Amino acid sequence: MHLNRTSIAALAALALAACGHVPITTMIRLRSFDFATFDPAALRAAVGVPDALQPRREGAKLIVTLKLGDEPPRTETFLLKRLTAPADLAPLGPFARPGATIYAYALDPADVAKLKDLQAEGRRVRAEHPGRNAMTIRIEPNICRVAPLPGTSVLSTTYIRPDEETGYLVLARNVDLREAMASAGKNLDRDTPSCSTECVLMSA
Repeated sequence: MHLNRTSIAALAALALAACGHVPITTMIRLRSFDFATFDPAALRAAVGVPDALQPRREGAKLIVTLKLGDEPPRTETFLLKRLTAPADLAPLGPFARPGATIYAYALDPADVAKLKDLQAEGRRVRAEHPGRNAMTIRIEPNICRVAPLPGTSVLSTTYIRPDEETGYLVLARNVDLREAMASAGKNLDRDTPSCSTECVLMSA
């Protein structure tokens, strides 16, 4: 569905539900983004985390919630596959900052078809209920610890690239992972596993 001004406001739930961290410039640039027609295979996401954290093997998730007409909200979860080729990481170079690493992702090939099905549903409902639809997206990184976490804020920034022409946009800047997990009833230090422990379990 086409994101009008109302649904652009809903886009503030993007990335760890950190609405106050979404730059207004991102909202403006996404104003012409049409969820119903974009190419899911071209979608890219990225997560920047402190060097004490790394992505876990099972990667990250893209969670899309659609409010279509009078129907109840529909939420779908899509798997994100980590990208490691230099060509995939180069566009994120301008966002690099000391003490943090940015990891890039694309939709898992199996979930590209799943998202296309959701787009088809969006087109159907838009035709029946024009102007009464909204969308929220969030990226959930799956991380582990490689070093002790600082006692202060643990900041993460997420990015999205709707298509190659648009390029990467900051989705949520400097989200405190400790606060975000606390709001979900979790503790960052206690509930984030050690990467070394995970490696031992995976090799056992």
